[in-house]
Amino acid sequence: MATDHKAWLEQFKTFEASLNGQSNQPIHQVRKNAISHFEETSLPTSADEAWKTINTSVMTQADFSLAKPYATGDISSETLAPYTLPNTIQLVFINGHWAKDLSQISKLPKGIRVESLSEALKNDPKGVSDQLSHMVGSEQRVFATLNTAFIQDGAYIHLAKNTVCEHPIHLIFFSQATQTPTVAHTRNLIVTEDNAQLQLIETYAGTGEQTYLTNSVTEFVAGNNTQIDHYKIEVETLQGIHIANQHATLGRSANVTSHAFSLGGAFVRNDVSAHLGGEGCEATVNGLYLLEGNQLVDNYTLLEHAEPHCPSHELYKGILGYTSRIRALS
Repeated sequence: MATDHKAWLEQFKTFEASLNGQSNQPIHQVRKNAISHFEETSLPTSADEAWKTINTSVMTQADFSLAKPYATGDISSETLAPYTLPNTIQLVFINGHWAKDLSQISKLPKGIRVESLSEALKNDPKGVSDQLSHMVGSEQRVFATLNTAFIQDGAYIHLAKNTVCEHPIHLIFFSQATQTPTVAHTRNLIVTEDNAQLQLIETYAGTGEQTYLTNSVTEFVAGNNTQIDHYKIEVETLQGIHIANQHATLGRSANVTSHAFSLGGAFVRNDVSAHLGGEGCEATVNGLYLLEGNQLVDNYTLLEHAEPHCPSHELYKGILGYTSRIRALS
């Protein structure tokens, strides 16, 4: 049976049952609202403008079960070594779950909060939950809605007012393919208050020869006069499917730049959007793709200029080999 609404809804029931009494938490209502909206929304087809010319069966032809939680020792630091970077604050997630033993979070300066989303939801259940519902309601972002329904873990980063993060923060998401197709719904929330500065790197990689799905959402909330430099490196396996929704909300005079490098994956969808909601803010989205074989990368961008004097910039370039394909819409 292919993955369809019924399969996802049944999986959601199983997921809820596994939460062991957490249904009274504020995040539970966020999940319920998302799954209700998902039930009323059609999965994308090539008839949809945002997915035109794309064979969407690659995302629906298999039953994806939730990837198993991480246990200490499931993977070695040597396996992750090719993806690590020196002099960074490092958070590692295996199959969508925080790997505390593989992460490197030294004592952080005052005003900088870096932790797993699961921990943040425990420490501030209502405050964090209230910020995680913004990706629900868009017909074009049905996978972001699905991600919201299955919110469990990812990264939570918060910079207080007038805070500069001197070291880059590096998020590593590593998937372990199994004999049956699995999915990891990773969710990242990055909030920078006024006059803050941050460098953030996301790396998505995996291992194994079977199909797996990474369904990620990364949200930026940039306060007034903030600077965020973001880099995303996607090196999934050639059997991996990568669907990513990235959204930034910019305050007055904020500057957010995002550079995406698409190198791996059988099918990759980068849905990048920004709401330029403060006068004088500026957004830049760039992409580089290097493809071979039968790889397909689909870049979809939407930049909303809600206030005057808010320039935006886009540049996507790459190299295609063999029968690989690229599609870009903005």
